[in-house]
Amino acid sequence: MLTVDDYGRIRRAHRDGMSIRKIARTFHHSRHKIRKILHGDESEPGSYSPRARQTAPKLGPFHDRILEILKQDEDAPPKQRHTAMRIFERLRDEENYLGGYDAVRRFVKKHRESKQETFIPLDHAAGQRIEAILEGMSQAFEFFGCVPKEVWWDNPKTVSTAILKGRD
Repeated sequence: MLTVDDYGRIRRAHRDGMSIRKIARTFHHSRHKIRKILHGDESEPGSYSPRARQTAPKLGPFHDRILEILKQDEDAPPKQRHTAMRIFERLRDEENYLGGYDAVRRFVKKHRESKQETFIPLDHAAGQRIEAILEGMSQAFEFFGCVPKEVWWDNPKTVSTAILKGRD
């Protein structure tokens, strides 16, 4: 999608004497599109309009049931939680769901809490102290807007060796 800046660059190039063909090659758009921009058919970029919520004719009636299963899974041990395939099988067998697996998989992925590990490399120049590591962690917590329950070091031996270097 072209931005207001793109429109301005195209118009300035034309004002400065560049041909439509050369503008099209330079900005990687068709000559037809360049003419529309220059001659008023598209005087400004189109506004973004989010599409309406897509209906789910087959899966829609089962949304509440899937959310209920996912809610129950939060308290279950990891090995006992439902996979998307298992949820699909339950809907098919118990609720007479006639839709496909992929719709269930996408819905589950969208609504399952994401608890992904985050890797934050902690690197500091030689001669700096532990404050660099702590400052980096502090900035990371501010950036993510939360403080984790626990912090795992990627390689504690390397970190402790770097911290204790020089102490004998």
